[in-house]
Amino acid sequence: MVTMIFMFFYKKNLSLIVLIAISACLIFFNIFCFPKNILSWDVFGYYMYLPMTFIHDNWKLQHIDILHTIIAKYQNTSSLYQAYQTNTGFWVMRYSMGMAILYAPFFLIGHFICGFTSFPQDGYSLPYQSAILVGGIIYSIVGVFFLRKILIKYFTDGIAAMTLVIIYYGTNYFMHTTFHGQNALSHNYLFTLYTLIIWFTIKWHETFRMKYIMLLGLFCGLSSIARPSEIVCLLIPLLWEVGTNYSFIEKMKIIFKMKNQLFIFFFI
Repeated sequence: MVTMIFMFFYKKNLSLIVLIAISACLIFFNIFCFPKNILSWDVFGYYMYLPMTFIHDNWKLQHIDILHTIIAKYQNTSSLYQAYQTNTGFWVMRYSMGMAILYAPFFLIGHFICGFTSFPQDGYSLPYQSAILVGGIIYSIVGVFFLRKILIKYFTDGIAAMTLVIIYYGTNYFMHTTFHGQNALSHNYLFTLYTLIIWFTIKWHETFRMKYIMLLGLFCGLSSIARPSEIVCLLIPLLWEVGTNYSFIEKMKIIFKMKNQLFIFFFI
């Protein structure tokens, strides 16, 4: 009887089992292969906005010595390529602030923990590093979760499960969520944002509800400010279900009819 129940659950929920296995893999590799310093190299540049703004009052980088002191203490990077000096002598952060926005909730958690421990509230000590690591795990699992939702909407559970395995273990996504980039580079964050963009594109086209277009605007905006070239994500809702000249004309009619919602979308 137990075997029959297990086989029924296995056949009907294989993609769920794969999702759980991927999540366990993510947690295992990130915790037991804890990076030497997650806030290093490119991540150091993405993250810089947060401590420079909320802790060091240095978001304009007037005091570049603050960064040199942090680098000397934590060995975040071998050179300060994450910022550059203009011809007028001012320093400018090289990256846009989208990733910093995505890190922000976990930065605040790390800052809160430091307030109750002996770790310095400098934005780079161990609680901040651990919080950003946990954030990366959560973002990655959310991405795989929504990918599964998209897949099972259009395919059988078995095909969804196989696709999850192929995408996670058969592409560089596995590497970027575990060993390379310490699960904090833009790759896995953008993966998650794209699954959310696709999912809420689907939901909006099914219902044309305001809440879905607002969420779609939020996730398209975050993607574009995390990596400006990702503004191409706007093509997903624009060209969704467009496959012929006729369907393109019909889509333009929908856009014109929902122009008030589209205004809110672009405003967000």
